[in-house]
Parts: sequence; C-alpha cells; structure tokens
Amino acid sequence: MPDHDIDVSLTDTLKKSDLSNVAGNIAEVGLDKIIEDGLFQDIPVVSSIIGLVKTGGNIQNYYFSKKLLKFLVSISEITLAERLSMVERLEQDDAYSQNVGESIILLLDRMDDISKPKLVARAFKAFSTGAIDSTQLQRINYAIDKLLMVDIEKLVEFSRIHTSDRYDLIVGQNFLNAGLAYVGTGYGAGGVHPNDICQLFITHILES
Repeated sequence: MPDHDIDVSLTDTLKKSDLSNVAGNIAEVGLDKIIEDGLFQDIPVVSSIIGLVKTGGNIQNYYFSKKLLKFLVSISEITLAERLSMVERLEQDDAYSQNVGESIILLLDRMDDISKPKLVARAFKAFSTGAIDSTQLQRINYAIDKLLMVDIEKLVEFSRIHTSDRYDLIVGQNFLNAGLAYVGTGYGAGGVHPNDICQLFITHILES
C-alpha cells in the first residue's frame, strides 16, 4: 500500500499544478528515468512517487507508481481551472463523501491492468464537464476496477444485443458483477441486460 501522504500530494497536484506543458514529457521519459534523474519534482505527486519508489522499492510500489503516472498524464487533458473546480465540487458533495486524492490512490492501487488509469481519468473528465454526477462517477470507477480488460472491448456489442441469452454468459456475469447490467425478471425478460451506467461507460469511457 502506498504511503498515506501521497494522497495529499495528488490532491495538491490536481488543484494547483499546470500539467499541460509537462504531461507529454512525463509520458515520453518514463518512470525509470524520472526516478533516476529526479525529474519533475516541482509537481507534488511526482516528488512523492520518486520518494515512494526510492525508499520502498518493491514491485508493488513500482507498478503503483506507473499507474499513477499514467493517470496523471491522462488527467492533464483537463485544464488546471477545471481540475480545481472538479476537486472542490467533489469535496463539497455529500454523495461522494471521500477525500479525492485518497479515493483515487485506493482505486489505482487495486487496478489489475496498467491501461486502466487512463479510463479512470476519462471518468473524472466526464464529471468535470458535468456529463455525469458524483454517484455515476463512483459507479463507473467501480466498473473500471472490476472489469477484465479482455471483456471491456465487448461491452458495446453486449449493449446492442441487450441480453446475455444471446451472449457469452461468463462475459455477461462479468458485466453484472461490475454494476453495468441487471438480471431481467418476468416473462420474456430473462437474462442479463445492460443498464444506464453501461451506456454512460460506453459514451464517456470507451468512445471519448
């Protein structure tokens, strides 16, 4: 588990750091070079990442740091002003009821695929534009966490078929467990069907 102070540095970065001119460089340089040369330490969370890997250089911290950097690069598509507004709205939202930096850290730490952080960034981008509310944000992030990447690409097809009666039951169960589907009841309504969060996921995570 990452050091608890890293959530504070992430919140500070989201609220105060202009990432527009450095995100591309962070992505190009990569984690190893950043740690070796101490690059981008003026960004609070990058400084924390360097310290995390250097002081507790195990494989878990290394891959967590890679996920956090990928999230940082992707979230840079949101302007500083938009990120500040986003964090402040979440901090004041009773339905969110979490520390923003801490919730992102916990989520990224659980991620089982290095490509998922960019999907999380897209969810926050959708919230920042008002396309989804804080409850939908949490449900979408829950789905990103639970889904297998091999199944995510099948979500559009699943939404068009509208029932797992004509779909792979194992994949349908994965969508159900991720909160993107429901079990139909009543005559002719059996099987697993896509729900509203499924369509939001497709629109703002897969097609954005």
